[in-house]
Amino acid sequence: MSNINYIAKRSIVPVVFFISQSTVSASSVDNSFNDSTNDLSGLSANEWVYVTGFANTENNGWHQLLSDSTANKIIINTDTALVTEAAGNAVTLQGYLHGLNVSYDLDFDLQRYTPQPKEIKTTITAKGGNRSTLYDRTDNFYDCQTSYINESELPLWDEFFASVAAGEGFIFDAYGTSGTPNNPVSVEIDGAYAYQRVGTTGKFYISFRVKI
Repeated sequence: MSNINYIAKRSIVPVVFFISQSTVSASSVDNSFNDSTNDLSGLSANEWVYVTGFANTENNGWHQLLSDSTANKIIINTDTALVTEAAGNAVTLQGYLHGLNVSYDLDFDLQRYTPQPKEIKTTITAKGGNRSTLYDRTDNFYDCQTSYINESELPLWDEFFASVAAGEGFIFDAYGTSGTPNNPVSVEIDGAYAYQRVGTTGKFYISFRVKI
């Protein structure tokens, strides 16, 4: 097994949960969002909800669920403290699997992990034909390809690749997992990545290159 640890920043995976109503209130008593008219069930513990529309800005933004939501209540963990606010404003709640700027792990099977070192140097040829080389460094690249990835897991990979697309670093462990690390290193994506479907199945290989 192999592991990637990254910070979710873009293309965060949504879940099937969306409410946009003026009947949603917030309570500081149990740190919850409440609605006696619309069904709030459908979110699971540790998933996230992105909230807009409350007058109190503390109630808006990203909130992680403490427990599964129920028909009338969403209880938020104590990392964020809600402010009691009556219903009345047009409030929107969108569910997400992950939260913005939160660290996540991808454990997967790695089929190929091939070193591709690249020497960075400058060679100068004088008029007389003599050559001199100035060595700068060797950059360490690795070409990677996963084993089979189910199509249902591709949104998680979309989230990962989007979250590191601007050169953000992440932790890559070719021989360990999130629970059992084995020489994790800091890397960044180099170049494009590719999904390759296996025949006509719902399985894919994913190819990418990392620079240590």
